[in-house]
Amino acid sequence: MSQPPQRRNLQYRWTGEGSRNPQDVEQQEEVIILITPEMMQAFIRHVYIIALVFVMFSAITWIVASGTRFSVTQAWPVPAYVWIICAFVCMSILCCCPMTRFIFPINWILTVLLVFFITLYGMYLEESVPFSVLLASLAIAFVLMILLHVCGACCPQVFLPNLICTGCTMLLGFVVLFVLGIIYLVNKRLDILLGFCVLLLIMVIVLVPFHAQLIHGRFEFVPIKDALGCAENFYVHFVLLLYCLCYFYAYDKYHKSKTTTLPTNSTASR
Repeated sequence: MSQPPQRRNLQYRWTGEGSRNPQDVEQQEEVIILITPEMMQAFIRHVYIIALVFVMFSAITWIVASGTRFSVTQAWPVPAYVWIICAFVCMSILCCCPMTRFIFPINWILTVLLVFFITLYGMYLEESVPFSVLLASLAIAFVLMILLHVCGACCPQVFLPNLICTGCTMLLGFVVLFVLGIIYLVNKRLDILLGFCVLLLIMVIVLVPFHAQLIHGRFEFVPIKDALGCAENFYVHFVLLLYCLCYFYAYDKYHKSKTTTLPTNSTASR
């Protein structure tokens, strides 16, 4: 008898879910759920719809605030790092307590708060860039995200980062980012912060195609029950790309102003 073909990319596993009896857990040690193409398409569509809502919420808020010259520092005299710390706490809970990603409404509350805090933090940054630069950065970041996700979904996997490559790159990158962050806090040199943003950009470019492969079922494990978490990752990657692009503009502006003031200072000293 011929055996049915295996569908490695369209299945996921869990152990003893929904059972409190130890005997039932022993009988259900491993359950393989075959995901139909219709389920996979619905999951992918769900992920990108939620991610698009998050991205549009932040983008429209920043565009309106920049266009109307709304100053969040005057409206709410709260340091910017407070919002980024709150966002980091929400993300840490979702990452370090994995069950919170699957418990409604805790997962939605934490994710919406994460998007809200990141949006507030971005309103501080948009005050330092012109309106046209903000629009260009938003467009470039969104196009980059689309291209990287298309590469992760369609390119041959031999050309894409696998689990080992991505894990090693992220581990090494986080170590270097930590060192650069400590050096910047001590020296306050903008070129150190530039290196920080360049490395962060490289890490995002490596991580996004890997995440796209996970969403499109190109690995054995498919996070079919974590559509909200996948959408959250898409949003965070988009924001990181946007922040890096905005800082590149700010650093270029600072560098040009510094080079133009040097001849004036030297002439005055003569």
